[in-house]
Amino acid sequence: MADWARSNVGAHVVETETRDPRRTPDNDFIYVDVSSVDNARFVIESPQMLKGACAPSRARKVIRAGDVICATVRPTLRRVALVTRRYDNQICSTGFCVLRTDGSVDPAFLYYSLLTDDVTRYMESIQRGASYPAIRDSDVKKLRLMVPEHNEQCRIAALLSAVQRAIEQQERLIALTTELKKALMQKLFTEGTRGEAQKETDIGLVPESWDIVPLSELLAKPLQNGAFIKRPVEGEGLLFANVVHMYQGLYLGTSRLTRLRVSSDNVSQYMLSKGDVLVVRSSLKRDGIGQSTVVGEMPEQAFFDCHIIRIRPNPSALLPEYLASYWRSPMGKQDLVGRSKTTTMTTLNQRSISGALVPIPSIAEQREIVEYLIKTEAAEQKRKAYSTTLALLFRTLLHQLMTAQLRVDQVDMSELKALGIEVN
Repeated sequence: MADWARSNVGAHVVETETRDPRRTPDNDFIYVDVSSVDNARFVIESPQMLKGACAPSRARKVIRAGDVICATVRPTLRRVALVTRRYDNQICSTGFCVLRTDGSVDPAFLYYSLLTDDVTRYMESIQRGASYPAIRDSDVKKLRLMVPEHNEQCRIAALLSAVQRAIEQQERLIALTTELKKALMQKLFTEGTRGEAQKETDIGLVPESWDIVPLSELLAKPLQNGAFIKRPVEGEGLLFANVVHMYQGLYLGTSRLTRLRVSSDNVSQYMLSKGDVLVVRSSLKRDGIGQSTVVGEMPEQAFFDCHIIRIRPNPSALLPEYLASYWRSPMGKQDLVGRSKTTTMTTLNQRSISGALVPIPSIAEQREIVEYLIKTEAAEQKRKAYSTTLALLFRTLLHQLMTAQLRVDQVDMSELKALGIEVN
């Protein structure tokens, strides 16, 4: 880092302009509010298209392609973005500091500089206000940067940009895979796998040979709510499945379960067994209700939370994976949500879930449907794991490159290429 110069952000930027869209009330403009910047992907996302007459009072700062915008309200949330051509000559909120370089610093390098942990700590140290923390534009411009020569700035930015593009591509593929899975679920639970004619039922179209059966007729044991633990102590003790663990995969991820210090005698009736189906019965969000997962092989004893209902299907009539998959499908989830009630929380009681209608094919066809969906979910989870790997790589490279712990020439480009990352 000896060959890097230290200077303030303000030494590398020029003054920017403001404009009041209300002076041209009939003209459309794109308004980038603070909430329009995604602080996980660090891009402008879902800005508003407004008429000048409808411009809010904070819509004043003009942005140009290549500008870097940095939110000065709640600055530690890192709402930072590089303005693309799509938003050239549009308007952003006065809640942003707009940085337009004078050419001495590459805009993308400046953008990545503002994403580092050191900058976040600086923002935290100078922000003012407890309920609405904020900083001033002048605070951003006083930020000290380590600046290499221009060619290295561009190479660093190009490398980090390539990793970001790979992450964005994976996110698009994950979204596509998720939509394809929903479509596959809809097809499997309405058409089956045997090419049968369909019939109309109380839950919609299903294959002619399928039965529509209330859950209450498909149980090996009565439904059961989980354990209520007053003032739980985490960190050691028995494995404990709570609501947060219901939103991962088809099978309960036992490696992520928390531990609670309780006596096994006090929770013996709530111990989980392979083949149990767990369903969220109370949620702060309505769309969180009815989320289902299956208990697989358990490495040790575990029990479950009071906000979850345990279902033990009769395996001769209903496979646990089939039931959970059906309730994870759009039509199954819609049925459970429709049976819930909302006051301060959305809840689903045992009586409501017992009356839920389940489309029942043969066990053999249930197994075929489950196999299709498990393969699809495995592909989805593989993409998510790859995306997580790329995100970790981005954070590591961001820190190491922006602090000169790693120079671009030291990066193994063949390893990046093996990960599907092409550096221009």
